[in-house]
Amino acid sequence: MTTAVGSTTARERLEALRAGDLRVAELIAAGMPLHVVLDALVRVIEEQADGMLGSILLLEDGVRVRHGAAPNLPKAFVDAIDGLEIGPAAGSCGTAAWRREPVIVEDIATDPLWARYRDGALAAGLRACWSVPIQSRDQRVLGTFALYYREPRRPTPELLDLTRHASSLASIAIEKHLRDQALWVSQQQLALIYEHVEDVLYTLRVEAPGAYRFETINPSFTRATGLRSEEVVGRRVEDVFPEPSLSRVRQGYAEALATGRTVRWDESTEYPAGTRHGEVAVTPVFGADGTVRHLIGSIRDVTERRRLEEEMRQLQKMEAISRLSGGIAHDFNNLLSVVLMSGTALLDEVTGTPQRSLVQEILGAAERGAELTRQILAISRKQVMRPMVLDLNAVITGLDRILARLLGEDLTVTFRLARDLWPVAADRGRLEQVLLNLAVNARDAMPSGGTLTIATHNVLVGDESVRDHATIPAGAWVVLSVADTGVGMDAETAAHAFEPFFTTKSSDRGTGLGLATVYGIVKQTGGEVSVHSAPGEGSTFRIYLPRSRAVTRPPAERTEDLGRAERAERRISKRVTIGHVLVVEDEPALRAMFARLIPQLRCRVTVAASAEEGLRLLGDLSSRPDVIITDVVLPGMSGVEFGAAVRALPAPPPIIYISGFPEGSEPARAGLPKGAPFLSKPFSIGELGALIEDVLTPPV
Repeated sequence: MTTAVGSTTARERLEALRAGDLRVAELIAAGMPLHVVLDALVRVIEEQADGMLGSILLLEDGVRVRHGAAPNLPKAFVDAIDGLEIGPAAGSCGTAAWRREPVIVEDIATDPLWARYRDGALAAGLRACWSVPIQSRDQRVLGTFALYYREPRRPTPELLDLTRHASSLASIAIEKHLRDQALWVSQQQLALIYEHVEDVLYTLRVEAPGAYRFETINPSFTRATGLRSEEVVGRRVEDVFPEPSLSRVRQGYAEALATGRTVRWDESTEYPAGTRHGEVAVTPVFGADGTVRHLIGSIRDVTERRRLEEEMRQLQKMEAISRLSGGIAHDFNNLLSVVLMSGTALLDEVTGTPQRSLVQEILGAAERGAELTRQILAISRKQVMRPMVLDLNAVITGLDRILARLLGEDLTVTFRLARDLWPVAADRGRLEQVLLNLAVNARDAMPSGGTLTIATHNVLVGDESVRDHATIPAGAWVVLSVADTGVGMDAETAAHAFEPFFTTKSSDRGTGLGLATVYGIVKQTGGEVSVHSAPGEGSTFRIYLPRSRAVTRPPAERTEDLGRAERAERRISKRVTIGHVLVVEDEPALRAMFARLIPQLRCRVTVAASAEEGLRLLGDLSSRPDVIITDVVLPGMSGVEFGAAVRALPAPPPIIYISGFPEGSEPARAGLPKGAPFLSKPFSIGELGALIEDVLTPPV
């Protein structure tokens, strides 16, 4: 700033300006509010010459200016220009902010820049205005500084320097205010994050290599560990982290100190609140001397994620075993069909001979094998389900005699069946199988006797008052609980309880399919299964079945619900002549058995190993077969596609579909015509003959 050298008045003004600058600087350094600093700055400038009125406007969002400080301007005028939009003709201040350069108006009454605001300025007694933009160090416009006079006048170079000087001081004050404001917002955001983030956060003071003391912890630290702030802050890490995790913690801290970089590791720690699995990260914080003075630690709790990942692995394992077991059962049923067909055909030939009992043993073993495949298909959830609306209590009481014989005299059975139990929709036979399998499992867990408690109750999962069903989806459930007082299981064993072929029994006492069958049936019914057990405390299995909104009623007996043997007994014998049968079957042993045994039905037979061969034979045969028997699952063209091709022929013969998968299951019925004749393997030649007669008998 230039002054009149040698002038006492100029020297005094310079000293006064320096003193004023010092007062403003002290206010800035003290962190006083921005309006206090700007007000003091304007007063310092106004003191430099008589008749000057100062004003500072702050640019908001780069669009309009807002009142910053104007201690001596008329309030009406200050209010009138507060919110003024900047532009090329927006008075002295709005134009200076727009042009980013000083704007000098010697006479407001005549200058076109004031055309829109002239009346308000003249009414306030203002005639001249000089304004300069206030700019940041990176040349952003922060606002304007202006000097007003009550008479027209031209500024001297000294006064122009004074406005620039004021603009520079205002820039320092405004920039510091903006930095402080941004820092405050950032601190508030960090505080909110620190308080509410789910991750565990803490800071440590490094007192010496290997010596660390807690400075802060966030609320998640307490939620995860059960330790309150007063139990942690100020204490050493060895007083907080238990072994064996303490050794890994020290190793991670030492590595962070040595490398100066963030170090990460996984750990499982036993806290008062329980075992928690976490992903740990430790970051060093350097002091001014370049040494690490603090460590910032974070622990992301992955306990629930680990549990879900383990459940997913178990589900994937179960799905893989399900697919494998379904395929095995299909192939095994093919082999059992050969045994049953051969055995039943042989049985009549050995009547009255000692060999008859041997054949009966063979057939009995085949039937037991068929039951085993049904269990395997239950695991793979591919068995037939015939759901009906049931009263679960009635199903349980209907088995009381069977349970008494099954469990023996050294076990006590207690029933706790809830009144007003909701109905469920389930296959009664499969539900009985679930209960019997659980009872057998409980019996084996109580070799020295004990008590088996079978209970039912309704539960609404999702109600906050219910806390024992955390892994069960929300909804209305009917719960079947089977509890024993047996040896119990540890957590590892319980985690594998429903896996096929997993068993703690000796090889001569169990196959490991009982609980797996329970799991398969319940899941196919739309239910859920859980187990709670501990060594020496017995086990409790809970079956959750969805509530049915239908009303329970005794199921009407339908012919299609009866077993094959019972259907055969009720069947009215029809004398039907079977001329020619075409069999399409890819299993060589079963194909050979068809060729050998079907002639016993007083008909001739042609066999094909594939659908393509079957279609070729249909074209080559001199006469069409009276009936076609085809497997559903065939290499190349499937049995379903083969049947569609046959039905496209003129006067197609009826088709009987057979499969190693049971009737009604998805692999067996997928794509079949509705109501198509179907026979599940294994079956006897008599059952096949009966079905052939059925399809060839004209409807009455």
